[in-house]
Amino acid sequence: MRVERMTKEEQLAELARQAEKRTALREQERQFHERQDRYRFINYEIGDTQLTIRLFTFKLMIIPYSQILDIEVASILVMRPSEINLSNGVGEMCRIKRSRGWFRYVIISLREPKVLLNAFYAFRSLADPVTEMTERDAPLPPFLRPNDEPE
Repeated sequence: MRVERMTKEEQLAELARQAEKRTALREQERQFHERQDRYRFINYEIGDTQLTIRLFTFKLMIIPYSQILDIEVASILVMRPSEINLSNGVGEMCRIKRSRGWFRYVIISLREPKVLLNAFYAFRSLADPVTEMTERDAPLPPFLRPNDEPE
């Protein structure tokens, strides 16, 4: 009986093929859950500039990313005043802290909160030209200065 050994190139090709297969299976599973979640009472559309929360086809709430101050992800969240719970109970809980509105905190439940966080941080990186103003007396950015103020 003769046993053939794989060369390093063949081993790398086999590992790459297995990784592609796992990635394809993960993507199929994600799409399946996404289709399944569409038929839940409450579903979420994560866009480039806003999060839309729907009850079947009726829009319950639209949260622009510009109004979001913070997103907290946890499995258990303690209730806060002025909070509304719009979760399905499936997946991890996300508490969204808004800058304005009647309900300052909105709780949603997502299977993959990372998708929302990635969309939010991508929006923030494009929309916020001043990333960090650590000094208290730092000058205003040019788009906030009055026209008569010298630079």
